[in-house]
Amino acid sequence: MKPEPSRRALINILGNGLLTAEGETHRRQRKVLTPAFATSYIRDIVPIFSAKAAELVEELKKELPNQSEKGIEVFRFLSRATLDIIGSAGTSPKETC
Repeated sequence: MKPEPSRRALINILGNGLLTAEGETHRRQRKVLTPAFATSYIRDIVPIFSAKAAELVEELKKELPNQSEKGIEVFRFLSRATLDIIGSAGTSPKETC
C-alpha cells in the first residue's frame, strides 16, 4: 500500500490508473492488462514496432533539410507513430505484417 500523500500526488500526475489504484481496483486492472504483456503477444508485435520505427526515421530524415536552429519539432511525428503502432498492434499482428 502506498502512503496517502504519495498516492494523491501520483493520481494528480498520472490519473487514477494501474499505477495508483489499490486493492480490488488494482487487481481488476491488472487482470485486464495481463494479456497485452504475454510473451507471445509481445513477440508478435515487435515487427510492427520495428517497421513503424523505420518509417519514423525516414520521415525525420526528410525533415532534416528544413530544420531551424532550434532543431526539428518531433512531437507530431512521435504522436503519429504512436497512433500508427496502437492501430496496427490493436489488430491481429499476423494480419498487419
